[in-house]
This record gives sequence, structure tokens and C-alpha cells, in this order.
Amino acid sequence: MLALLANVVLAAVAQDTPAITFEGSAGVERTITVGVAAAGTIKVDWGDGTLVSKEATTAYDLKWDENGVEFTGTPTGTVKIYADGIVAFDGAGKFNEDKTDIPNALTAIDVTGAPDLVNLYLNANKISSIDLSKNTQLVKLNIANNNIAAIELSAQVALTTFTANDNQLSALDLSKNVALTTVTLSNNKLTTLDFTNNPLIKTFTVLNNELTAVTFGVNTTKNHTIQFGGNKLTGIDLTGFTTYSGTYLRLRDNNISNAADIILPGTINQLWADGNALSLSELYALKSKAKTLTYATLFESEQAQQPYAIAESIEVNGTVDLSSQAKLGETATNFVWKNAEGTALVEGTDYTVADGVFTFLTTQEAIHCEMTNAEFPLFTAEKPYMTTAMSVKALAPAITFEGSAGVERTITVGVAAAGTIKVDWGDGTLVSKEATTAYDLKWDENGVEFTGTPTGTVKIYADGIVAFDGAGKFNEDKTDIPNALTAIDVTGAPDLVNLYLNANKISSIDLSKNTQLVKLNIANNNIAAIELSAQVALTTFTANDNQLSALDLSKNVALTTVTLSNNKLTTLDFTNNPLIKTFTVLNNELTAVTFGVNTTKNHTIQFGGNKLTGIDLTGFTTYSGTYLRLRDNNISNAADIILPGTINQLWADGNALSLSELYALKSKAKTLTYATLFESEQAQQPYAIAESIEVNGTVDLSSQAKLGETATNFVWKNAEGTALVEGTDYTVADGVFTFLTTQEAIHCEMTNAEFPLFTAEKPYMTTVMKVEGGGTGIRTIAADKAQGVWYNLKGQRVDAPTKGLYIVNGVKVVIK
Repeated sequence: MLALLANVVLAAVAQDTPAITFEGSAGVERTITVGVAAAGTIKVDWGDGTLVSKEATTAYDLKWDENGVEFTGTPTGTVKIYADGIVAFDGAGKFNEDKTDIPNALTAIDVTGAPDLVNLYLNANKISSIDLSKNTQLVKLNIANNNIAAIELSAQVALTTFTANDNQLSALDLSKNVALTTVTLSNNKLTTLDFTNNPLIKTFTVLNNELTAVTFGVNTTKNHTIQFGGNKLTGIDLTGFTTYSGTYLRLRDNNISNAADIILPGTINQLWADGNALSLSELYALKSKAKTLTYATLFESEQAQQPYAIAESIEVNGTVDLSSQAKLGETATNFVWKNAEGTALVEGTDYTVADGVFTFLTTQEAIHCEMTNAEFPLFTAEKPYMTTAMSVKALAPAITFEGSAGVERTITVGVAAAGTIKVDWGDGTLVSKEATTAYDLKWDENGVEFTGTPTGTVKIYADGIVAFDGAGKFNEDKTDIPNALTAIDVTGAPDLVNLYLNANKISSIDLSKNTQLVKLNIANNNIAAIELSAQVALTTFTANDNQLSALDLSKNVALTTVTLSNNKLTTLDFTNNPLIKTFTVLNNELTAVTFGVNTTKNHTIQFGGNKLTGIDLTGFTTYSGTYLRLRDNNISNAADIILPGTINQLWADGNALSLSELYALKSKAKTLTYATLFESEQAQQPYAIAESIEVNGTVDLSSQAKLGETATNFVWKNAEGTALVEGTDYTVADGVFTFLTTQEAIHCEMTNAEFPLFTAEKPYMTTVMKVEGGGTGIRTIAADKAQGVWYNLKGQRVDAPTKGLYIVNGVKVVIK
């Protein structure tokens, strides 16, 4: 009795736990087939709780898929299947007539309760995922036409047939499925596949994916059918296939261009290679690899070969090399060039040909070459093998210039790679030279020199011009440039890095296309304006001796060296140029220069010969090695030379700095140059005093009277160089001078031991002043003696004055 009760309980548990469940299209009738390992009862609940029972009278035939039990019903919820030892399940759906939908599709399935499954057919459904971790006995699996993006098959070591076409698979690991003999994976999103561990596969069907690589190991089967059409393969390697003579290999519609990339162990039965990028010569090389080669089909969807790629555009006198296609074995290829209208070009008029190399003589809008060869009869005059389309344009020079007609000159051209450079000196004759190596941009070496005499517009033809040296040469007395360029166009040379055009007579230049420029020299020309916003890589800019009145360098953040002397610049802004180390901007009309942060060191900063009243270098983070040349400006205050610290050397000669201001500058530089001894002497502009005062008027030089502890020596002189006499012509108190006599033109000469370059012969001096008479010149009449120091009119001190005219406290006094 207990045993019977136990059996009843076990039966109830078994019935409560379905082996397979699935979700189906509710309300749509469908059929399923269940196969079991031995005769027994199979029950199906279509979702309403009612069990439909059928008897399996015999075991399922796994080889021929026979003896299954069919159930037809309409799902109303989760469908449950109850049976012991289910070895096969066919839940395939069925497309509607126009193949646009699967009305009776399964949308989800659980087979984890059927561990004995051997054959599982779920094709034509709408399943997006499936767990096969418990189904380790699977031999045949069909999940074609579903929405599955990933599947794990590492437990299915016995799997021989795997069909998964028309899903969303982007990756697949078959490394554990060593028993596989057939795989069908077409119409997925696979990019790579590795069959190294699958030595028994006989049929590969992997059409229309995105494969760029497929890997095979040793394969010991025979009579293979290998289909990888409609992918992105550039080759395939089947050298591990030990039996190959009966192999059918379909590689239609890939990206294979080289016969050598189809690597076969020997001659296979048939090779479909149509729809690739194989030229006539490559197809000819393939002939020996297959008993039958399909290179251009005659089916409704024709697959010939992708066109032979040639240049999209060449210039007149340019060439197209088809010599590799000219002869296949002993059979010559017929070439016909046609335009877009289908009209054939004329040999000798439109082009010439030698050994399959075509040289084009006339411009053409869109032409292609059609090729036929008796070795490949499917390529006919109506359906030839052809090239891509090409235009033939008028020869376009990279650089043109106008030169001094009739004057010989030399230019140098540098290119990025070895190649031909051609120059037309203006008469239409091309002079060709070979660049045997790439130009060395760092050292300006390996350029190709051309020497010629311009007779018109000079044209330079070359690919990848990275350097051009068109510098002219002054005559002996530096008054003219006989071989000067007068105009240049470099817009056709966008790869230019180094451009040298110094010493010419160019008035303008367009650099908008030359965005790679690093070094630019336009010195000694007539250029009044230049746009450099596109030259963000520019490091060296030399433009001295031009007519520039304004310049924007805000985009040239890589600049390290600027040379702008002898222009007409009034302001400059280097705020966005943190790397400039060398500034050479002499002899302009600068009234202001602005700097930002500068992170380099050991600067050379030259702004001599301008109109600056000051300079601010506080943004220079490394300054100790700086050389600052401010000679010949209008700086009068030491405080207006604003430095971040003590610099190496400061040239401040030729400004309007007094002795006291120069003394204040001493602490700002290790060496201060305030008055040079060079041939072109630059001292300081004279100290400005009044142009005219009256007798008894004063000139205050007290600020210059003492530099630290060192007194200044003052000497007043007239136009003849005769020194005025203290006490007679003037008096002095603490550097304030009172003038007693009229003078036509006098100045003061100052020397101080703090500045030994100011000597008696070359002193620091004031501007010229006139002392004019003021009436009688008698300011006071006194009956009694006034207090103070008394002088007679000869400038002699008088201790006890009597009646008469005297000078006391700088004023004429009469004693009665």
C-alpha cells in the first residue's frame, strides 16, 4: 500500500512539472511534434489547464525524425508539455504566404526540464533568447528565423548540426562543438568566425554577414560545401583541409582582390569568385586553383567583378598603368576607353598607349576602360570587365609665380616622398627632375634645385610639396633684387611646411590653404598685410623689411620666433603666444606691445627703434636668462619697464631716461646698457627743461643731484662750449639753479660715477634753454644790509658790502 501511494505521489509531481513550456501567438492554431525515448504518454496543456493526452507507441527515430507525436491546438496562455524522456521537439512556425510574418510563432520557450533532448527544431518563430545549459545531449539544433542575438553552446559537445540563419547574432563561440558537421549561419551580423576546433564540418553556409575574417584548423572530411558569399572577406585559408578535390567553395560578393589571398591546399572542384574585386590577371591566377572557376555569373542577379580601381582624377599627360592586365598567358587583352556617353576615345588623339600604360592627351569629364580577353569569355563587348570612372583635367600646377623676365634664378622644391618634380619656366617646356628621397624639414635638406630664366608665369608640378625656397638675391650694393619674384600662388600646395620667399618684390600672398606651415620667411618684400589665422602650427615667422602696419598673431599659438623689423607696425599683441623665445621687432612705429604668460626661457626680446613708453613682461615665468633690448624708444620712467625679476641684460640706451631713472633701473638687470660706445652711438635723449626762462628764474635738477651716495657733477655751457660761472651766471642750492644773467642758448652737462660712460666728453645733458632779461633786473632796493651771502657783479663774494649793486639770494639788490 505504501509503495502504491508513493507511485501516486511521484506521478502527481511529474504531472505538475512540465518538461517544456512555451509562449505562443494567442488564439492562433499551431502544431507541435514531441518525440520520446520510449513508448509512453505525452500530455499537452494549451494554456487553459486542460490536458490533452496522446500515446507514443514507439520510440522516436532520431536519425530520420520519425515516430513523433503531433499535437495541434490554439495557445491561450503558457503551453505546458508533460512527458518522460523527451528526445525531440519540433516547434517550428510557419511564414504567411508573402513571407512577411509568422502568425503562429513562439515568442519564448523553456527546455531546461527536458535534459534528454537530442533534436530541437525552433525555426520560424519570434524567440529572442534560449537557455540550453541543461540540454547537453543535443545533436541537431535549428533556431533559424528568430530574433536571437546571442547563444551559449559550450555544453553541446555532441552537436553535429547547427542551423541559426536569419537571427541577430554578432558573435559566436563554437570552440567546444567538436562534433559539428553542418553549420548554417546566413543573414546574421557576424564579423569573425573561428572553426579551428571543428575538424568535421562538411557544410559551411554563412552568407550575408559582415565577416572580415574566418579561421580554420585541420579539417578531415571531404566533399565540402563552403559558402561565405555576401561578406567582407579579403581572403580565405583552407590549407588545413586534408581532402579537398571534391570541395565547392563559394566566395561570391566579398572584397577579395588578390588570388594569393585565396589559399587552397590543392585544386578544388569548383570556386565561385564572382562579385569580388579580382582583376583579369588575378582571375587568371585563380584558374589553376579550381577545376571550374565562376568569375562572372549569368544568373538573374548578375555578379561580375567590382571595377578595377584607377585614380579618380589625373592631369593631362598623366598616365594610367594597366600593364598588369595587358596579357593573360599568351592572350592579349583588348582595351577600349569610353566616355560617359559611351563614345570611344581615339588612340593618338585622346591618348597614347605603350605596353598597357596609357597617357592621356586631352581633358575628359568621366571615362572608363572596358577590357575583354578570350581567356574569360563571359566578359564581352556588351558586358566587359571595366575600370572605375576617371576624369582627365588640365595640368594643374602646385605653385606658380611671376619672376623677373630674362633674369636667371634658382628655386628649390622639397617633397614628402620620392617622386617627379616638373618646372615650366614660362615657355611651356617641362623640365623634370627626380626627388630620390623625402625632404628633411628639420635641416632643410634633400631639396631638388632648378635653375632657369622666367619667360612668363613659372609653373611647378609635383605631389606633396612640403618645402619651397624661392628666396631672391640682392645686388652688390643692396639697392635692388634683380631676380625677384613679383607674385606667387601657393594655394595648390596645401602640404607646404617650410616656405622661404625672402628678398623678392611680392606685394601680397594667400596662405589660406597652407594650414601645415611651420616656417615662413617673407622678409624683404612689399607686403602690407598678411592673414595667418590658418597657420596654427607656425613656429618661425620672418617678415622684416615689408610694409606691414598691422598684424594678428592670435591664432599662431605655436610661434617660437618672430622677426618683424623695419615695418610700420604701431601695436602688437602676443597674449596668445606663450612659446615665443625670440622677438625681433626693430624700427617700427610701435607705441604699445602686449604680452601674456610666456613659458620659455633665455629670451631675446628686441624692440629698439620704436615709440614705446614702457613694456610689461610680468607674464614671463622664466626670466633670469632674458636679454631685453629697448634702445631708441620714448621711455622716461624706470617704473614703466615692468619685469618679473632680475633679467640677464637690459639695453635702455637711446630713451629719455634721466640719471635718477637709470639708477632705478640698475636693480632690474644684471647688466644695464644705458649709453653705448658703438659707431652709431645711443646715449639718452636730453633731459627736458624749459626752452626759456627770465633772469632770476630757476631750473630744478635736484632729482639728479645725488644717485645713492654719489653726487652728480653739473656743468652749464653756452652754445660755444664755454662754461657758465657759478655766482656770476647762476647760483645753485641742492640741485636747483637760479640764473643771474641773460644767455642765448645754454645746457647743463651731468656726470656721475654711478654711470661712467657719461664723461666730460660725452656727458648726460639737458635740452637747450634761453635766459632772457627781466627789466632792470633789480628786484629789491634796500637801505640796510639784507641777510644772506653777497656777491658783486663779477661773481666775487663780498663779506662787507657798501653802497652799490650786489646779488644776494639770487636777487639784485642796491645799497644806498
